[in-house]
Amino acid sequence: MLITSINNTMRQNKQSFGGKIYSKQTLDKYLDLLGEYRKAGDILRTKMQVTSEATKVKLNETNELIKPLIDNDENFLWAITPANKKDQFARFVTEDNSVITSSSPLHTWDKVIEMIQKRILTERPETLTKEFQEIEPRLKDSTHIQKLKNLKGLLYKKQNHMNNLEDKNENLAMAHYDTISKIEAKLTKTMPITNKSFKQIKTFLRELYHRAVEKQPELKQIYKKKYKKYYNKHQNETIKIGRLKQEASEFGHSCVKDYLKYGSTDSNNIPF
Repeated sequence: MLITSINNTMRQNKQSFGGKIYSKQTLDKYLDLLGEYRKAGDILRTKMQVTSEATKVKLNETNELIKPLIDNDENFLWAITPANKKDQFARFVTEDNSVITSSSPLHTWDKVIEMIQKRILTERPETLTKEFQEIEPRLKDSTHIQKLKNLKGLLYKKQNHMNNLEDKNENLAMAHYDTISKIEAKLTKTMPITNKSFKQIKTFLRELYHRAVEKQPELKQIYKKKYKKYYNKHQNETIKIGRLKQEASEFGHSCVKDYLKYGSTDSNNIPF
């Protein structure tokens, strides 16, 4: 099959859609609804980010209360560390070259203590409290018993912060879903297509794109980028050049609609 360069393809593929099938009023209403959908997503992301940042502050504050309990008592840290974690740390210090080459045995022990401290500050609270429940009956030192009790209380506090974040995000997601469901219903109603055939939908998206570009000329760059991406990906397949151009154009129209709706053409960045 003769391969046409992509630049030539773009020049030759300039099509005129002067005869509009759908009214500007209908296209504008649909574009407005896409804007509402996108705004709803932006609001959701902002609210979740604010909630997440507030929770992060609370977790950091709780960690500051935990640090005095784990800073100056190495025997306590070793006593509350599960056997499997002790073995893991032992393997680390025997395999890590920077530890092995150290001339000071104290350096090795300091590294282990540092790892235990870091784990207590960063591990999931429920994992730690489960381990401590099993270790607590074996503790003999009264000071260690009291310290562990205080530590568990702060870990429960961290867990509550994390649970509250999950609950808030779930509530935000449910409210968002309710909002976009209503917008989706309006979008379906606004698209003046009875049987929603692929041909009709493609025509509607094509005219929607051209109306959107009249308002936002910069959208052409998104179209061109996606057109080229599709064309280059499929140009070596056994498909007629005219059909390939049409499919690339349809892909570009669809991507512009996704951008207007979600603020992105990447499905990984689309909320829910």
